[in-house]
Amino acid sequence: MVTLIVGQGAVVGAVLRRVVIPTVIVIQKVRDTRIVQAPNGVDAE
Repeated sequence: MVTLIVGQGAVVGAVLRRVVIPTVIVIQKVRDTRIVQAPNGVDAE
């Protein structure tokens, strides 16, 4: 049972890394473009 849980955790971690890292990169790029486009450096949220 313990090895099963650890194995699932590793799979979940790998999936999360594959999904979360690209998502974070995209969010950062969107934030960068927003800041560049915003007048006077004011970030409109």
